[in-house]
Amino acid sequence: MRAIPIGTKFKSSAHEPDGDPIFVTALARGLSVLCCFTRSTPELSVTDIGRMTDLPQPTIWRLCHTLRRLGYLTQALEGKKLRLGIPVLGLGYALLADLDIATLARPHMQALADQFEESVSLATMDGADILFLQRCETPSLIYSGFPVGARSPITRAPAGWAMLAGMDEGKRNSVIAAIEATDPTHWSSMRSHIDAAIIEFEEFGFVTNMGKVQSEFHAVSAPIASPDGKQMFALSCVGLRSRLPAERLYEFGPLLRECTKVIAQALRPG
Repeated sequence: MRAIPIGTKFKSSAHEPDGDPIFVTALARGLSVLCCFTRSTPELSVTDIGRMTDLPQPTIWRLCHTLRRLGYLTQALEGKKLRLGIPVLGLGYALLADLDIATLARPHMQALADQFEESVSLATMDGADILFLQRCETPSLIYSGFPVGARSPITRAPAGWAMLAGMDEGKRNSVIAAIEATDPTHWSSMRSHIDAAIIEFEEFGFVTNMGKVQSEFHAVSAPIASPDGKQMFALSCVGLRSRLPAERLYEFGPLLRECTKVIAQALRPG
């Protein structure tokens, strides 16, 4: 989307040519609303959008309501302004389809990191461990979490719990057997928590970890399956429990879940 600073008039009349019987005016107007949001104007009020598009205020209200219902706009964390929603990132998935997942996922992860001011990591499963592939930070937070290339036992990482939860039962049992053989102590201490995470995933589509691995840290994670189902990935956010209390985890979780859906779609060929 091209940058349109506040004050620029995105005239609807310029995008509603006379005499074109198949031109969809409502679609053009909806896209003009989305084009108002840029790097320099990430949050806008309905009044701001009205000034930028020169559309009637009742029309702006209906367009914004529809875009919010579809997820393309979402309420900003503070005030009454709006911002782009995660599904907007999926519009360019065909362009990104040939990129590897770490590169493909980065803009989606960075959008979440910026919105929630928390770090977001991407990991995959490698035997009884998870391997961190990508990490996005926010400038307002310095946190020494797992760097790209680091490993952690599946039992000790929220991303590992999410990947187990996202597997079919047969594959999960196979991975659990490998964990029991290589890391029986951690598996024994964490099994009940992982079982609870699997149940949580079935209800919410993501898993939480509230101090179960390290008492001072909370986390939320959601899995991503490769198109052929042979490889699992997960997005996760881990932070101090003072910054990520339970209510914030359950606010972040649905956005993380929707982000995994966008990335999974982008991984599909053709």
